[in-house]
Amino acid sequence: MDLKTFRTDNEKEQDGTWVDLGDGVSRLKIARMNNPRYREAQQRKLQRYKMAARSKVVPDDVWEGILNELIAETILVDWEGITMDGEPYPYSIDHAKQALTDLKDFREMVIGFADDIANFKAEMDQATEKNSVRP
Repeated sequence: MDLKTFRTDNEKEQDGTWVDLGDGVSRLKIARMNNPRYREAQQRKLQRYKMAARSKVVPDDVWEGILNELIAETILVDWEGITMDGEPYPYSIDHAKQALTDLKDFREMVIGFADDIANFKAEMDQATEKNSVRP
């Protein structure tokens, strides 16, 4: 296996790449999990809970809230074609945070997209893969 298979596009990882949701209308712009902005925000947010974390008294719902904030602020960059109860639901960090908090499966889907290397591959590598013949 050629290691270039793992080459990714840093701009896509940090700024996000569009991922279609399969309905021909909706898509999410997703940055890579653990991108530099994510790590910086994580450090800032966890600093508030440093003492509590050492004594292991941070409740699960607080950790979950931190994760939802991190994803809304640094991973789920934008969306198009998203509705809530049939009405357009324009992207904002607040809307993203609300959706991530209320809809656990939506959050898991976003995390899955953010962890999927295929979403962040360098363009040349994607074209090469499409044209390669498998034995």
